[in-house]
Amino acid sequence: MWTSLETAFRTARYYIDCGERAVERRIGIVDPKADAALRRAGCRRSWAVITPCNPGCRRLRDAENAQRLRRLYSELARRGYCHRPAFNCAADGSWPEPGVCLFDIEHRTVVQLARRFRQLAYVAGRLGSAPALYWTQAWWIARPSSAHQDAALINT
Repeated sequence: MWTSLETAFRTARYYIDCGERAVERRIGIVDPKADAALRRAGCRRSWAVITPCNPGCRRLRDAENAQRLRRLYSELARRGYCHRPAFNCAADGSWPEPGVCLFDIEHRTVVQLARRFRQLAYVAGRLGSAPALYWTQAWWIARPSSAHQDAALINT
């Protein structure tokens, strides 16, 4: 289970609506053109993609996911966070999840939002650097593989 879960997150596609076009970000891959589009969309230094959908990797009905997405957008508007729509899916296009790309927000805040919506992980990056996978739960550290050493575990 652990290896397949990590593989699913690492091979997923993360699309960010930058207004002029959607850019695809993939974990571990530097993309100057995507960085330029993110910069034009309002990102100054860092970004993070989170979704409120399918908490804990449990598939919910579309109506439940839509309600969770509305709650996330409402919270972001209340806090005044700069963000753009995002969309994640498995490499084969399955397991679609709408979400958001947050700009220039501290990792601690991102992890708190991801945890509030019961997400296991999120993807984040800095302009000019490759995106990385970040786990939100301490359970990950106890898993039986050491392949996660490049993934950051953030405890707040």
